[in-house]
Amino acid sequence: MYKRQADPTRILFTYVLPVSAHRALIEVTQFGQEPLTGDALANDLALAISRRLQGSPYKTLRAEEGILPMGLQTTPQPAERNYVKVGLTAGAARPCTGYAFQRIQRWADTCANRLGEGRAPVGHAADPPLLRAMDHLFLSVLRAHPEKAPGIFLSLFANTQSDRMIRFLSGRGRLSDYANVIAALPILPFLQQVPKALLWQESWR
Repeated sequence: MYKRQADPTRILFTYVLPVSAHRALIEVTQFGQEPLTGDALANDLALAISRRLQGSPYKTLRAEEGILPMGLQTTPQPAERNYVKVGLTAGAARPCTGYAFQRIQRWADTCANRLGEGRAPVGHAADPPLLRAMDHLFLSVLRAHPEKAPGIFLSLFANTQSDRMIRFLSGRGRLSDYANVIAALPILPFLQQVPKALLWQESWR
């Protein structure tokens, strides 16, 4: 669930996951250049809960916070055959979503199978070039026009079939899924950012 903020430079989401009739996990997530932590994060979370409960009393059972880097430059693999770099700086997370859990599971299975066969370990598999280009372009648009984020996300989820969206977000999309996602997005902001996105991607090679 997206909440529009008074500050147009902030891209802020509120997720609500009910676990029973009287309990829920409520998460506030911000896309931004600077981390959202401490009092600022607590204030945004308190506001999200207040809006959801409309003044009803509640009890917080557990709270936590974290920072998920997105769009990090991937560090090169070491030259030694028996060593690999893994994790966020080695391509574990999807650049434009931060999704990492399933990607890490797939890497772990592949690496374990290779070791079981007596072969050298491998790092995280690189995303296909088209997917990398789409991720770089998407992040470039959000950096340049954070005020357009509500319309972009609403258009994306409203105009993309759920099964296609799930495959795309998980990094297992087909060409038809990519086409569906592209068709769902407003074209002008993305066309304007293509040159910058291409330069950004080229600098990472």
